[in-house]
Amino acid sequence: MSITEAARGRAAALAAFVTVVPVCAGDAIARSFPFGPRTRAVNDLGNQFVPHHVRLWDLLHGRADGGVLVNWQSGYGTSFLPDVGTYLSSPFALLVGLFPRDGIDLAVYVITVLKMAVAAAAMSVLLLALRRAGGGGPW
Repeated sequence: MSITEAARGRAAALAAFVTVVPVCAGDAIARSFPFGPRTRAVNDLGNQFVPHHVRLWDLLHGRADGGVLVNWQSGYGTSFLPDVGTYLSSPFALLVGLFPRDGIDLAVYVITVLKMAVAAAAMSVLLLALRRAGGGGPW
């Protein structure tokens, strides 16, 4: 059974849609940011992910003290490279530069939802390729 490119594209789009809609709907029902007044900036999100994305924004726009190797904003000149590897290693992290600096919370939300959508789409394409290669049944 051959799967056409159009079918793979439809499957990827459906997987992305089925991933993004419930996440956004759940946040809207919970009235959490960006759909309501409740903040999402607790624990790691507010204390690590958002500040590191702000630092990346500053680096991308030439406003940071130091560089990728040294961060003078946290820990008296600690290395920023481990933070890049831990929090900013996704290729989507660079999209933070397209948002205004005071909208980094929204940037992190959009980037996170985008990463989930792309992961779901890629997984659906991979599973269809494995199904074709293995010659298995419809399930």
